[in-house]
Amino acid sequence: MKNWNLRSLLASGLTAALLFIGAGVACADVPRTVPVATPASVTATNAPAARAFRDVAPATVERTSPGHYRLHWSGLDGAVSISVASVPDARAAERQILARGLVGEEAAFEVNQGGRPYFHIEDRSGHSLWVAERLLPLEGGRNFRDLGGYLTADGRQVRWGKVFRSGAMAALSAADQKYLSDLGLRQVCDFRTTSERLHEPAGWLEAGGAVNYWTRDYEMSDADFSRLLTGDITEAGVKTSFARLYGNLAYEQSLAFREMFRMLVDGDLPLAFNCTAGKDRTGVAAALILTALGVPRETVLADYALTNRYLTPAAFLNGNDRKAQEGGKADEAKAPLQQMIGKLPPLVIKAMLGAEPEYLAAVFSEIEQRSGSMNNYFHEVLGVSDADLARLRAELLD
Repeated sequence: MKNWNLRSLLASGLTAALLFIGAGVACADVPRTVPVATPASVTATNAPAARAFRDVAPATVERTSPGHYRLHWSGLDGAVSISVASVPDARAAERQILARGLVGEEAAFEVNQGGRPYFHIEDRSGHSLWVAERLLPLEGGRNFRDLGGYLTADGRQVRWGKVFRSGAMAALSAADQKYLSDLGLRQVCDFRTTSERLHEPAGWLEAGGAVNYWTRDYEMSDADFSRLLTGDITEAGVKTSFARLYGNLAYEQSLAFREMFRMLVDGDLPLAFNCTAGKDRTGVAAALILTALGVPRETVLADYALTNRYLTPAAFLNGNDRKAQEGGKADEAKAPLQQMIGKLPPLVIKAMLGAEPEYLAAVFSEIEQRSGSMNNYFHEVLGVSDADLARLRAELLD
């Protein structure tokens, strides 16, 4: 095994994609058209499929094939009615009924519409949930996910279609850009370094338009790869060191996180935020937002771990596929970091690129140690007041 010094690695320019491995869309009005559905295709069962890194929201939906969706739900009272709409806040008259009196906790539907379907599930007592696909169906997307659907400690639900987390958007196809444009995203907060953006430019955002694209020019320190050649890294060692050092992200990226919260509080939504893989800087940002909304810690950690499901190490290490398709050599289409990591033992790669809950737990521990509490961190480091938090919850919770 080659020798690497992990502390130097995490302090180096490699951090831009190791410790911060981790969208942008144009803006357009979302039409309130009602999708065409096929109620005859409904099936129901009491046996939801087991899944690794399971989404812990009270309702989930997965696209099984084009136009076909499978819904799962829990915590509702008896038989339910299910309807669908093309926007997440559609009134009853704007939704199409798919099923009434459905018994069980799973159903499959065929829904034919060009945009993104949002499903509404309501039980006999009037309690209801909204649900949409967690991962957006993009040809060139990287870990592009909706933060909606989670329940807060007091039983409210995070609204779908308002806040998105993602990795780099350099490989988006024209169809992807159209799909995202139809979501009406108005703000993009890009946490990547200057060199990361140069390697994978979001040209369609940089060209300007209706979307407000925020970036900042900075680099990580000590980017000389030769400084990594001391010490021995094992899978266990990587996990231990990441958990120890990860906590600094909440403070090292506080300028970007402060700007993101300002955008959220101002309410010009929807908003997306991203880094290179949508894992580390993005994962911490998502955790801060969900925590500010009152989502329980265990749910926040579970959302973070979903990156293990939606972005495998192999997918990240493939590099900039668009550059390769345009005639570049395979290795030249990869950032130096990706080339270096690809030479490490598979178990070490897995530890470096994985989203281990203990990594994110270390962020919370660091905040509580340095700032005393999450509220103190929001107030003193991010400049988010109690009034701002109340405004944020009013905007993003049902």
